[in-house]
Amino acid sequence: PTYSTDDDGNDKDDKEEKCFSRNTHACRLLTPETSAQEAYTQCFLGGGGGEAERVPMSHLHAGDIVMSSVDAHARVIVNQHRLDDGTVSHLVNLKHTRGLLELTPDHMLVIDGEFAPARDARVGSTLSNGETIEAITHDRTSIVNPITSTGTILAAGPAGEPVLAATGNEWLFDVMLSAYPQYTLSYTLARLLPLSVQAYYDQALEPLFTAAVPTLAKLKEAAPKPLVGLTLVASDVALASGLGIFSLGFKGAASLAAALAVTAVCRIARK
Repeated sequence: PTYSTDDDGNDKDDKEEKCFSRNTHACRLLTPETSAQEAYTQCFLGGGGGEAERVPMSHLHAGDIVMSSVDAHARVIVNQHRLDDGTVSHLVNLKHTRGLLELTPDHMLVIDGEFAPARDARVGSTLSNGETIEAITHDRTSIVNPITSTGTILAAGPAGEPVLAATGNEWLFDVMLSAYPQYTLSYTLARLLPLSVQAYYDQALEPLFTAAVPTLAKLKEAAPKPLVGLTLVASDVALASGLGIFSLGFKGAASLAAALAVTAVCRIARK
């Protein structure tokens, strides 16, 4: 098949989403006290116990606890593209010795000991689990992307063992893995009101973010770091305010407020 990509595997169409395939699975803890070792065994090694389960990422929602690495877990802040609207994206399929991972070219994962975009993977590259990539193919299919509180997640195919991946792509990767998100209103509200936050994202924010992310990514790359920091704070306040409006039943007003906030952020970043 022929895809709209450049020589490095980048999507030429900036409007395409950047996420995992909906065939990707994660380990969801049913009891938060479950140890990472036990959860890993139950989800990826066929162990019993009923304290953790291997689930498609599309089954996750805000508030779920998932394995974020082989020795830790994290809370899902929101699951992007949880509802399948038929949108498809170009995916890189990485077949490794113990499984398969499908994700978009600019989605970050550990390759040869460092986080890098999936398009940099090569046959013979080593993934976080110590296994090597045996084959790389390309496809187009629907996508999903659970954002976690740590910015990472263990991701696997329907069978086999997982690898460590980020829950974001290049443009926001550095922010998501920093300490900053832990102090935001958005993450705090997601912890306190997970069902409301997921509904707010599904109904009000997803179409807006889909349209705005390509512009925001370019602005972040070009803007000075202090201005990027100011923009992130302003966005956080706007999103939290929008959730308040949404929770009061004014869904249309919440969508309008979020749209105005994104517009304002773009204007700030261009100055």
